[in-house]
Amino acid sequence: MSASCFVAAPEIAMAWGGFYENKAEPQTGCTVVNCAENFYKGKSCLTCSSAADEVDGLFGEEDTVTIRHVEENVICSDGASLRYQLWDAKFPPFSNREFRGLVVILHDFSTDSGRACRNLVPRLLSEGFAVSSFDIRGHGRSSDRTDGFGRSSPLRRLFTGSRRIVVDGDDCWVQIQKWRSDVETIVRRAISDVEQRNPRVFLLGDGFGAAMAIDYMASMQQKTRDELNISGVAACGAVLGLKENISFHDVYKLLDKYGTAKVADAEYLIFPDEFENLSRDLRIGEMIKKDNLRLREANALLLKAAVRVVENANRASCEWGEIPLAFFHGTRDICAPVGAVEEFKELTGSSQVTLHKYTDAKHWLHHEVLPERRNFLDDLLEWLVTHHAVV
Repeated sequence: MSASCFVAAPEIAMAWGGFYENKAEPQTGCTVVNCAENFYKGKSCLTCSSAADEVDGLFGEEDTVTIRHVEENVICSDGASLRYQLWDAKFPPFSNREFRGLVVILHDFSTDSGRACRNLVPRLLSEGFAVSSFDIRGHGRSSDRTDGFGRSSPLRRLFTGSRRIVVDGDDCWVQIQKWRSDVETIVRRAISDVEQRNPRVFLLGDGFGAAMAIDYMASMQQKTRDELNISGVAACGAVLGLKENISFHDVYKLLDKYGTAKVADAEYLIFPDEFENLSRDLRIGEMIKKDNLRLREANALLLKAAVRVVENANRASCEWGEIPLAFFHGTRDICAPVGAVEEFKELTGSSQVTLHKYTDAKHWLHHEVLPERRNFLDDLLEWLVTHHAVV
């Protein structure tokens, strides 16, 4: 599905209709403020899906811009289907705004791309960046989901049935290779969809998505990086370690247990059981609880591969090189220990690796309360604009 919207600045939010087309009843004719409330209640709004405090005044009072939104399924070489979206803005000739690049968003574990895009897309578009996102394989509307839309809490129940499921390293490697290939597939597709030739590309990872972005970049050959013109990685709430000093080896052993095994405290395994740990805005927790697309249980293969990606990303510090990498992290993020990020930055020894910390903020900075959310978005845009200008 492809759509173009012609909008004036005060009505700019009209351009983001269709973010959350789940089973909730559509709301029509609402204002920007009402739509924000609908969003937090888990309702779908086809008229407006951007919060007023993030949209108001972004595009100026007189500019008329064209917002193009593409949403469709991308078929991979192995037949898997990835739910893909792209937004870009075309400014009028008299505008002093310019196209700066393409940002590809990788969402957190257990959720879907719409949640990560919520407050990011308006700000990125207003600064001249096209934005692409997709539901990671096994999540959202992409194929290879493993939970059957079950009702148990995320990661609390690791298996279905009572027999043992054997997962070995080779299976994990295949899954990781699929994820890496998916990222490249989406990057290439997004590059072909934007009108500008050879755009600068930035990966923006959220939580587990940040670990995926780092793992992908560390595994990429320089030739491919130059071909795709990938200019840097922004890692928000990056999951680079596990809670309570639990080793990766211990987690792998845990995931090899029998199907009736349960985890006493699952939140150290990529995604929290307690949703209030996502943001100080408690409406976010209520929203994600009711999300029809949220992954509610995962089999051993998906979980083990996810933990392996985190381990790979953690080890990438030793050979990261001079790739621009910016970490954005809340000091109260118990889903992703900030200590692992600080250690990663120190081990790289690179001036291209930076860390922005936000006092008392939790895991999802893009869903944090004000002013921290706005501070994060300002810092992110400043970093992107700066590195867009670097030749």
